[in-house]
Amino acid sequence: MSEQNVYEAPASNIETEQSNKPSAIVILFAIIFSAILAGIMFIKQSAAMGVVGGLGGMVGSLIPAAIIVGLFQISKRLRNSRSRWKIFMWTQFVFVLGQVAGLLRYLAAA
Repeated sequence: MSEQNVYEAPASNIETEQSNKPSAIVILFAIIFSAILAGIMFIKQSAAMGVVGGLGGMVGSLIPAAIIVGLFQISKRLRNSRSRWKIFMWTQFVFVLGQVAGLLRYLAAA
């Protein structure tokens, strides 16, 4: 019989550190929210300024999110791909909520 301590916990193979790679769900939702936001911005801007304005609204919908992701790079903990995608996804989600609320308010007034 070996002299192993009965009260000793067995070794674990569980990794305690999180991966810095973003999950597919986060990337998928970030792309979906960006597409929804770009569509709403295209509709709003093209109604006011035509197709060229609509295309500008689509591209312009990405710029505020990129600025916010850049601001979050101040923290050393958030300087990885996973954090960037999460910040981008939640930023786009908040912008989509704001644009949908504005669109509903516009449709209710009409």
